Amino acid sequence: MLTFFLLWLSGYLQDDLETGLAYFGILTLGLLHGANDLSILKKKADKQEVKSKLWMNILLYVGSLIAVLLLFLQLPILALPAFIILSAYHFGEQHWKSQTSLPDPLSSLFYLAYGGTILFMIFYIELGSVLPLISDLLPMDLPDQFIGYGLKGFGGIFLLLLLLNAWIRKDGRLVLLELFYLGILAIVIHQSSLLMGFALYFVLWHSLPSLADQLRFLYGGIDRAAAVQYWRDSRLYWFMALIGLALFYFLFQGQHEFLETFLISFLAAVTFPHVVVMHRMEH
Repeated sequence: MLTFFLLWLSGYLQDDLETGLAYFGILTLGLLHGANDLSILKKKADKQEVKSKLWMNILLYVGSLIAVLLLFLQLPILALPAFIILSAYHFGEQHWKSQTSLPDPLSSLFYLAYGGTILFMIFYIELGSVLPLISDLLPMDLPDQFIGYGLKGFGGIFLLLLLLNAWIRKDGRLVLLELFYLGILAIVIHQSSLLMGFALYFVLWHSLPSLADQLRFLYGGIDRAAAVQYWRDSRLYWFMALIGLALFYFLFQGQHEFLETFLISFLAAVTFPHVVVMHRMEH
């Protein structure tokens, strides 16, 4: 219902206000859901009684942020596909972890195929906006057909594994329900801008459920006290990320192409270690 409300609201907003609403969602709940990774690492260290490795994990986490950011700025032709693949897996794992009975490695392929379907569906519907953005990032022109092939490939694999998962779980409703949700998401993306469509999925369909999973893992449940503690634990890292983004915006606000490249690079740098941490939490 919240998805439809925001979609309805965006229809009455001017482009600047819609863009501002999308950025607000990404930079608040979207960014916040990845701001508590160090607390999750600490929790894992406490559980596994390897506290001596906590600082090593923190150093590796921060080092990977810097390394990915540099890689994205220097070798985007390698970093961008890796970012898409890792993000796709992360989206799929968060969405399906508790609803799949597929054995490994089919479960991993299932996660990747689901996330790939979501991302390439967004790319395909918003093709006119996506291709210029990719062209600014990569030193080569991407054929229009590539996006369509990606959607068909990921979508076909996802559908086959979705049917197999439903057969193993003896629950055909999973297939109908998921196709219904994908149809709703496609309509939402088609009726909104690229940024708003991505923000609606990223914030409402991914970040909020992920926050719920983290609250259960860190504090044992979802309630007001857990939410307040999560905010206290993560606010410093969230503020630091916002300050860093704001600083780069004011320094390079006249260089729009560089700002877009840096923003995507920053999200990629945050995503890579976050995916690893969340994978460890899920297992």
